[in-house]
Amino acid sequence: ERENDEVIAQLENDTRIELQQVRHAMKRLEQGTYHDCAECGEEISLERLTAIPYTQYCIDCADTV
Repeated sequence: ERENDEVIAQLENDTRIELQQVRHAMKRLEQGTYHDCAECGEEISLERLTAIPYTQYCIDCADTV
């Protein structure tokens, strides 16, 4: 039972973090900066945004942060 509680707590935390990322992506969309990498300022590829719609980093910068 204790392990189940830990798993549920971790799932809740993961969901909370993902929801924050989605909200941040929506804010960037409203501001017109959705496609811009937060690290280098270059455009995030459509393929990457399709795979991870809430990402804020291009593939190159994602490896370094």
